Amino acid sequence: MIAQKKGICYDVKKFIDLRADMKNKIILSADTTNLDALYQFIKDTLEKDFIKGVQINVLEMVCEEIFTNIANYAYQDRANDKNKGDVEIEIETSTNQIIFTFKDKGTPFDPLSVKEPDINMTLDERDYGGLGLLMVKKSVDKIEYNYQNDENIFKLFKTITNVI
Repeated sequence: MIAQKKGICYDVKKFIDLRADMKNKIILSADTTNLDALYQFIKDTLEKDFIKGVQINVLEMVCEEIFTNIANYAYQDRANDKNKGDVEIEIETSTNQIIFTFKDKGTPFDPLSVKEPDINMTLDERDYGGLGLLMVKKSVDKIEYNYQNDENIFKLFKTITNVI
């Protein structure tokens, strides 16, 4: 299915709006060219629940980091394939909390097992990587990771502080 909004086309595999359950889900190919579709999905989902402004920007940044990590690393064994694999993103909202769930069938990887970088060290002294995940951890209230049924399941929990 091709979705089009504001003159931009996205190759969206599935889009399901389960508004009664306050859950919204999208499945995208694990490719960073789908970041605009991810941003639009986040904005559309959160704005219909009256969440706006800076809080959406922070959540987009967090989701970009997770999606990009999946796109770049989860399906490395399929790097030359046209269809690398999919990422399912679900947003669940309640009165005071948002839960983002990312699912992929890529290589098992627990991002919570990654040692946090020592930000007091110089760039030359510290190992490459880890700053994005540190930013994610500092931007949300809680993170969970599970590997079930051949699937990485990564959940981010954020308390809503400014509903307009």
